Amino acid sequence: MERLLEVSQKGNVHSLRKLLEEVPSLTLDEVFTSFCRTPLHIAVMCGRADMVKEILAIKPELALKVDSQGFTPLHQASARWHLNMVKVLVNANPDACMVQDQDGRTPLHLAVMNDRVKTVKMLLQERPEAIHLRNARNETILHFCVKNNGTVETLRFLVENSTGDQPANRDYSISVNSKDVDGNTILHLAAETGNMKVVKFLVDSGIVRVEINALNNKNLKAFDMLPETVKNELEIGCFYYYGPSENKKTKNDHKGRKERVNTLMVVATLIAGIAFQAANNPPGGLWQQDTKVSSSTDPNTFTYYLNGMLGTRMSVDLASYLLDLTYGERKSYSGNSVAALNNTKYNYTTTDTFTSARFVLDLLQSSYINNNVTTYSGVILEENDFRNIISDYNRSSGGDFFPYLMFYAGTPIMAYFNPTNYILYMVTNVVAFLVSVT
Repeated sequence: MERLLEVSQKGNVHSLRKLLEEVPSLTLDEVFTSFCRTPLHIAVMCGRADMVKEILAIKPELALKVDSQGFTPLHQASARWHLNMVKVLVNANPDACMVQDQDGRTPLHLAVMNDRVKTVKMLLQERPEAIHLRNARNETILHFCVKNNGTVETLRFLVENSTGDQPANRDYSISVNSKDVDGNTILHLAAETGNMKVVKFLVDSGIVRVEINALNNKNLKAFDMLPETVKNELEIGCFYYYGPSENKKTKNDHKGRKERVNTLMVVATLIAGIAFQAANNPPGGLWQQDTKVSSSTDPNTFTYYLNGMLGTRMSVDLASYLLDLTYGERKSYSGNSVAALNNTKYNYTTTDTFTSARFVLDLLQSSYINNNVTTYSGVILEENDFRNIISDYNRSSGGDFFPYLMFYAGTPIMAYFNPTNYILYMVTNVVAFLVSVT
């Protein structure tokens, strides 16, 4: 009934006892699913150790009950990590160690196939003769180990234990040279599947002596199944797949170091890409076309950018140059040097370079002095001072020429209005890029 199946899956012992009290006619022999599995099979599959103990206490003979595949509950436990479950089932009935499924596999075979070394040791300790059982294809447990890519450590353990308790009929005793129905030894299988660690263990190990010239039913030696170069290396003793190897800790260290290097490479690539992209796309973007800003038509923008550049490396001593042209002597520029100029307006008599330089300085001086009055957060409130200066210059020069700034297409806008921050921004990105590629 479905309630029994549900109780077995959940592993609730109290619910099982209550169910058996409510339905006295209920037996634990009932089977479920298409595989015809008993409540004990179900509890083992779900890892319900307490439920397994309870069912075995009520009906211990279920330890030998097989499903439609010939699996006992011990088969299922041996194929999983349920070592405690294996111990409970073995203690309930050790004979379950010798039961073979439809393919001739015992619980020991399934443990070997899934590389459960601790389970293998427990089963062999209880029934050491189980190691000699074969299936219908005459395959030994060693064949199962190699066919299912078992580790060298598992194979070594089986080989060492295969010389222990022998079956009554010595013909059934297994060895590394035992053959299946196709005449293949485990060396044939290892060579055929390309498991070179097992091949090297079998031919060079001091604890086994495998017959390397044994022929299978196709009249092939194990080495005939290997590539010619590998065969030659094995025969002359140059092959070193197994041999003295790094210990597990060293291997893990190497693996961890490799993973860290790969991670760092990915991070470095991302940083390099981001830094390169950021350097080519600074905040504010680039001038999209050549742009001319005239001091006569747009004095606010003209003085805004010029003030940003003066006093920085971007201006290449432009401030000192303007002062030198105006006063005839070299003066260093600072943020307050224009403000320090007297407010006396010069009368413009020519439109030569000197006159233009004085005009530009007057604009800068006016911009500095009236900055808090004329602008607020980018809002222009008045331009009276600029108009007077422009009018004086226009009257004196005849309006033939007004100084202007030229912004060329492709140059960063940030480099004009905030050169210091632009230099810092570029240096930061260049450093990040260089660090990422080193």
